[in-house]
Amino acid sequence: MATPQDLPIDIHSGKLLDWLVSRRHCNRDWQKNILSIREKINAAIQDMPEDERIVTLLQGTYINYFHCKQIVDILKETEKDTKNFLGYYSSQRMNDWLNIQSLYEANSIGLAESAQILQRLVQYEIPTLKKQIAKCSQNITDNERKEVDYSRLAADGRKQFEKEKEALGIEGIVFHLMLLVVYMFRIVNEC
Repeated sequence: MATPQDLPIDIHSGKLLDWLVSRRHCNRDWQKNILSIREKINAAIQDMPEDERIVTLLQGTYINYFHCKQIVDILKETEKDTKNFLGYYSSQRMNDWLNIQSLYEANSIGLAESAQILQRLVQYEIPTLKKQIAKCSQNITDNERKEVDYSRLAADGRKQFEKEKEALGIEGIVFHLMLLVVYMFRIVNEC
């Protein structure tokens, strides 16, 4: 039999942040604390190594707790030479990102921010993407129908072209030369 600790908790995504605050997993004023973290992130971004993984991570994204953890992991690889004999990093950029990570973990600010991001994704982004998918699917269906219609029109045009060629008495592969010969023949007959 499952213990109460093993049972999953069913929380509506719209109420997740409220649930975290009401259960005191996060503070009510977590948004005030995140402003100082944002300032530190903006300052820390100015001094970043030219690592391709970090550049792709920082391009056009809102940097959250999980990005900070990835940056710290990357910096652990690139800044491993700056460790002193006590095991601390002497690199200022590594210390900045470790400080940012600890600020996120203090009072579960990273958890609150993640809940807010999840709530926004579920309520706004996913329905918008579903609408875009439906619209694109409709466009694909319409374009496939148009392709069939245009193929039919092309086949009808080809048949009409063949009929006109037969009516003019043109045979052969080199249509332009045959058309020129028929035209010249008509001019000669009229004279």
